[in-house]
Amino acid sequence: MNRITKNLTKVLQDDIVHITFMSTGAIYPLEGFSFEELLELAQTGLYQNRDMQKVEL
Repeated sequence: MNRITKNLTKVLQDDIVHITFMSTGAIYPLEGFSFEELLELAQTGLYQNRDMQKVEL
C-alpha cells in the first residue's frame, strides 16, 4: 500500500493535485458526505441517466 501511495502521490503532485489518504475513512467538503455516500449518489445519477436514454431510443 505504501508503494502505491508513494507512486500515486508522485503522479498527482506532477499534475498539481493533492489527495490525503486516511485509513479510517474520509469526509469530503460536499456537505460532509462520506466517500461511500458520494459514490452512491453518483451511481444513482448515472443509472437514472442511462435508463432515461434507453426510454428515448
